[in-house]
Amino acid sequence: MDLIVEGPVVRRIQEDFLRNWKHFAANTKQEYLPQPVFAEASADAGTLKTRYVQSRPWLGEYHTMEALVTAFQMARKRILLTSQYLVLPECLLREALLEAAWRGVEVHILTNSHNTGQEVGFAAGHMVTLRYCSILLEAGIHLYQMVGPEEEEMPKPYLHAKTFLIDGEWAAVGSFNLSVRSCYIESENLLVVQDEAFAAEQESLFWERVRRNAVELTEPALRELKEKYRTALAVAGYLDLFF
Repeated sequence: MDLIVEGPVVRRIQEDFLRNWKHFAANTKQEYLPQPVFAEASADAGTLKTRYVQSRPWLGEYHTMEALVTAFQMARKRILLTSQYLVLPECLLREALLEAAWRGVEVHILTNSHNTGQEVGFAAGHMVTLRYCSILLEAGIHLYQMVGPEEEEMPKPYLHAKTFLIDGEWAAVGSFNLSVRSCYIESENLLVVQDEAFAAEQESLFWERVRRNAVELTEPALRELKEKYRTALAVAGYLDLFF
């Protein structure tokens, strides 16, 4: 999922990128740092209002997580999410999702399967994901897994996009996965768009991807996967912070 962005928000994105670069480069003794290339607001910029959000956990700034938790808490109808893996031990983000489902909000999450996960890290992310699916399913959250061709030589449609859609009104795209690492360790970024037409278009794309490339994960199917990959799951219990 890529976005073409024009207007004043471009400068904000550049400023925050350089801010992080300079922070971490300070201890590397590098002579060459990127020069500011701030763009002026384009006269051809679109009319959609956006908000750029960046977190810096080492300073106690968890802005991306807070933005998503607030969005989940405000949801009244539906939440549609894509994330390459789901690493959700007990934490504020998981509680916000569960609470939304408990109060009747439809929650749908698309992620990778073992099949597509083999494209990256021998499907380790998928193994960690399986450890947290039960509590989500028990709350009534719908989980979908990407599928791909079984032939080993064929490329798999690995899901790397991170999208967040709330009530057909609020949309966000960025680097944030549904994981504790994105919550508390990484400097993640989100671009939020609050526009019904944009959100409706993204919802259509979400359901088209589910229809074409995914299957819903059920409790019986989850039990079978846990039995099939029992040994790998035992190892996955030590990998949470890598995802």
